[in-house]
Amino acid sequence: MKNKEKKKYVGASSHSHEDNPLVVEARMQTKALGTLSVYRRIAYSGIAIGAWLIYLSIYGSLSSTTMATTLLVIGIILLVISVPIAGILYIGISRGKQNVEKIIKELEKNSPQAKVEESSDKEE
Repeated sequence: MKNKEKKKYVGASSHSHEDNPLVVEARMQTKALGTLSVYRRIAYSGIAIGAWLIYLSIYGSLSSTTMATTLLVIGIILLVISVPIAGILYIGISRGKQNVEKIIKELEKNSPQAKVEESSDKEE
């Protein structure tokens, strides 16, 4: 008998037990999307804090002090930084999810079970 060597794919050391590189890619992308979701939540928090600081500096009890100007500037800076970052992360995560869905559809299309189902459909 011949010994069959298991193929090892570059860049998939933590997932080397997988035979299909598409499965490895889908898992790695899903993990990356989870990490990006954390950063997106942080950006959303920056937006909320920035808006709160602006509101506090204009309508709050600090509106007549010199600290109000400082809070206004900090709030505007937080908004200017957080809004584009949140937008970029939102678009990136949604496109990443679409990419993972495409990988899963490709896996389902090429799976042995799908080929068996196709052949049984042709026989009917």
